[in-house]
Amino acid sequence: MKKLAKPALFIGLISLGFAQTGCFGEFALTRKAYDWHASIGNKWVRSLLLWIPMGFVYSITAMVDAVILNLIEFWSVRIP
Repeated sequence: MKKLAKPALFIGLISLGFAQTGCFGEFALTRKAYDWHASIGNKWVRSLLLWIPMGFVYSITAMVDAVILNLIEFWSVRIP
């Protein structure tokens, strides 16, 4: 069973990579988080927020955008 696990994982990751090509959306959720962060007027508070919670927020929003929202956008947008 272990002999099949690594090749199956490798084949799954390669096929996921091929499936994801060309699926580059707007990253709207990450852009909204960035715009909110940029709207903070004080540069010291903005810098502190970047290092503490916003790094985590950017990671989560980018992952949700890349894995879920961009796939929905890719498959739902109709090309005329």
